[in-house]
Amino acid sequence: MDEKKARRRSFLKRDSATARVPILRPFLSGRFAVPLNLAIVAFTVCLAPLPLGSTKPVALGLWCVLLAFAALTMPLKHMDRHAWLTIFPIVLLTLLWAVLSIGHAWNAEHPAPIPDQRGLPIRGAAWQAAGLPLALALIFLTCFAHARDRLSGGRLLRLLAVVGAAYAVLALVLHVAMPGQIFWYNKIQHGDYLTGTFLNRNTAATFFGIVAMIWLARTLTFVERNLRPGTSIVVQLHMMPATERHKLLRALVCLLLCFATVLATGSRAGVFACAMGALALLAVSLKRMALRLSRWQVGLIAIAAVAGFAALLFTGGDAVLGRVSQQGLFDPLRYAIYLDTLHIIGEHFWAGTGPGTFQEVYPAYRTAAAAATGIVNRAHSTPLEIAATMGVPFALLTIGVFLWLVWRLGQAAMKAPRGSSLLSAAFAASLVTGLHSLLDYSLQIPGFAFYAVALLSAGMARSIGRPTADTGASAEDHNFSASSNVATDGGFR
Repeated sequence: MDEKKARRRSFLKRDSATARVPILRPFLSGRFAVPLNLAIVAFTVCLAPLPLGSTKPVALGLWCVLLAFAALTMPLKHMDRHAWLTIFPIVLLTLLWAVLSIGHAWNAEHPAPIPDQRGLPIRGAAWQAAGLPLALALIFLTCFAHARDRLSGGRLLRLLAVVGAAYAVLALVLHVAMPGQIFWYNKIQHGDYLTGTFLNRNTAATFFGIVAMIWLARTLTFVERNLRPGTSIVVQLHMMPATERHKLLRALVCLLLCFATVLATGSRAGVFACAMGALALLAVSLKRMALRLSRWQVGLIAIAAVAGFAALLFTGGDAVLGRVSQQGLFDPLRYAIYLDTLHIIGEHFWAGTGPGTFQEVYPAYRTAAAAATGIVNRAHSTPLEIAATMGVPFALLTIGVFLWLVWRLGQAAMKAPRGSSLLSAAFAASLVTGLHSLLDYSLQIPGFAFYAVALLSAGMARSIGRPTADTGASAEDHNFSASSNVATDGGFR
């Protein structure tokens, strides 16, 4: 009986998959199988922001092909029943989104092509709408499987941090050396502001805000692990080994670099979301530190963090402060678009107008208050656009799953006994992403969404703790704390 059960479940084993698909043998077995699969996923996630955020269908199609191959060959030895049950709601939601998009594209009959900003027709917009949720589901699944292993999860986090900092340097170089351009592409909008490799400054601000959360989590975790109560912080820093001080200095430099890049975008919503994420991350870290450090040490760290952010804002935030003084905190034209979108939702409450149809449907509901906004191809609010195109029930389901993800990451980050860069960064990134999606469409840009989902998926994998059935993994692969079922970040130092 046991042998029969083992045969039924053999599809989860690497040897069985190799026997069934011989062409995949080099990617499913051998010492390089897991690193090669991780390299494919990392290649996709890290390069997606480069070609203008991968907004073109060709780029998104290429990433979908690579991610599908990575999903077919991903490692499954750390995926137990608990792990599958954890990711089931999220993967099911994204796959349902993709299926609904494909179904609408198959049955839709559009009276005329949708024009883009140059007056050319956009063909197959509904088909394109199915690509992003499908790619996000594949990224979440593959990154989750890799992050279940301590070493792979640590490598993934280090790679996201380093690549994000490299994009920040590239953005500053482009802004200084090629103002008004992104490589060969002339900016249509936001020519005076930093946008990095993205077309929109708000997307760039959110992207670099998430990178800043990774480096802020790294800095706070370093402080939490190395400071001890009863001794002056200055004395402890002086007695710290030179290699440790260099690690802390690198993290601080990358943190300041990313924050400065966020401010240079001039995005009010991006700076606000980044500030809220930083405050939440600081609160979680200080709550953990209060259990080990003295009150004056915790207070000194809090004051230094808040003072540092305020000084950075008033010394390098001219772009943001200038926009606030001239235009206020909120754009009235965007408010008009929100009202028009609510009108669409009211008439298509249950099923929406169909995925990818917002740009086609919006002109029929456009009021005079939004006439000065030009061509509107987004609702500038991801939840509102989901409700308008997919229906209110699906939008509420999506919001509920995302709030559950944020709550899960926050609980795990607070319970981590020695802190975890991965858990803390994923929690803060989820807040930044969620807050900014209320006011703009950054999650609808593949280059940003890939990066954010990869980080959130890795955090979710680490939040559920030790696998219940370890198939041959060594103790070094699972360095879990004995006092908690929340894993550390794999030595990300």
